Amino acid sequence: MLNNPEISVGRIPLVFLITDGCVNNEKEIVNWGKTSAGSVRVFTLGIGPYCNKYFLKMLSMWTRGYNDHTMDTKNIGNKILGLMSKTVVPVCMNVEIETNTKITVYPFCCPDLFAGAPLMICGVSDKMIGPSNFLFKATDLMGNAMSMTLPIDDKIQDFPTEYLSA
Repeated sequence: MLNNPEISVGRIPLVFLITDGCVNNEKEIVNWGKTSAGSVRVFTLGIGPYCNKYFLKMLSMWTRGYNDHTMDTKNIGNKILGLMSKTVVPVCMNVEIETNTKITVYPFCCPDLFAGAPLMICGVSDKMIGPSNFLFKATDLMGNAMSMTLPIDDKIQDFPTEYLSA
């Protein structure tokens, strides 16, 4: 399943990884997520005080999934249910953000949009000249392309630190 690039229309392959995140080949695993995961979305749940949260966050980010962490092993059930509930109603996948000005957008690989989870995208710019827009592009579950232009409010453009969030 993980190496099969074909996905059924209307389905997103999901993997839920529950771990302490302590591995010795984390770079290779994240690189697999960047290059070979294809349409598989990895949702990670880190457990314990020594969990490698950064590794799990990067793995889920590069595979367009979500991540969470718990210190208390008694809370694992609630946390995994929280992650799973985010995936019940997928709205669109393969989200991309483009701008008509030089803005660095984070996360670099946007997660899919699910009805149970907000999509938070931040950006930073050295200079913004004139009217600016975000172009939100994605595909719906049937594989149809969709796009929407979202203007950046003039009040945000005048914000002295030039940080944006949409």
